[in-house]
Amino acid sequence: MEITDHRRETTYHRMLFISQDIKQETIDCKKGFSCLSAERKDLCKVLSCFDCDIHFILCLNTESCSYQHKISERFYCDCPTRKELYSKYNV
Repeated sequence: MEITDHRRETTYHRMLFISQDIKQETIDCKKGFSCLSAERKDLCKVLSCFDCDIHFILCLNTESCSYQHKISERFYCDCPTRKELYSKYNV
């Protein structure tokens, strides 16, 4: 995640951390947990969340994902890591 301090024109990167238990639940990750690094600029955007369990998303990349599903015309994500990132960091 990038944070820009416009007063200094400096960009800071921070690592995102999740619990080891959540990471172990994410057994089908094909992206090598790249969402946890500042290098990932195309993380799927959470549009809304239902009951902290179903996260409707806007996909910003074309990579295949085991955790992306479709209901009618909307996509949702059931990735434990992505849900934790949204819950913990609001990203």
